[in-house]
Amino acid sequence: MFITTVRYKIMSPVQAKQKQHERYEAVAVQVLRGRAGYKPAVKSRFSKSASSKFAHTIAFA
Repeated sequence: MFITTVRYKIMSPVQAKQKQHERYEAVAVQVLRGRAGYKPAVKSRFSKSASSKFAHTIAFA
């Protein structure tokens, strides 16, 4: 049996907020590059809602 210890670095509130912003910025960059974010569901062609009248496009101004 192995016992592992996990050490947590205690951060000040300023450091925690900075780290949170860094994570947010990393996700925002991935969204801008198209690697993350909203992906519409792919419907089967036999699905009732797969007809072209339900094909909506998402555009950002």
